[in-house]
Amino acid sequence: MPKVEHVLDEAAVLPEEEQYAHLVRHVGSLTASEVCEQFALISELSNTTAFTPQKHHLLQILFAASIRIGTLEMRIGSLDDGPAAIEHQWAKDWGDIKPWGEPPPDSFS
Repeated sequence: MPKVEHVLDEAAVLPEEEQYAHLVRHVGSLTASEVCEQFALISELSNTTAFTPQKHHLLQILFAASIRIGTLEMRIGSLDDGPAAIEHQWAKDWGDIKPWGEPPPDSFS
């Protein structure tokens, strides 16, 4: 199972337009606690050279995507329904994945 830092490192070297899709693809393989732990370390890590502003931004996107996937899981009942069910509900809630740099919707309404 990839760890958060590994996923962020992979995304950081991709072209900007591919980074969001990479994070969304990998968010399901990360546990919520892994993402939350890493997110909680932001203030501590932000003072180090290893944790760049780009990685901070990527982690914020990963955190938001993990919340959305968790919400989708609750709404469709189970991720066992398969990728098609997740993609269908995502499309109903969010439409197409937005290009890099465009902010996500503010609410689930």
